[in-house]
Amino acid sequence: MDPARFDRAVAGATVILDSAEHEFDPQLCIDYTARIIELLGGEPDYAAAPAREIYDEWASN
Repeated sequence: MDPARFDRAVAGATVILDSAEHEFDPQLCIDYTARIIELLGGEPDYAAAPAREIYDEWASN
């Protein structure tokens, strides 16, 4: 993954947030984070697991 791509990855992933209902949905957060990971250069098949871990850590605080 390339940290230099972070700003572009976040901008590219906002499509997921823009297309969602305005109710809170944990899966939406996970999908958004997974998309950022993919746009940073991560493998799409492996992006969901770390995205779930990031969400779970955030949600536990």
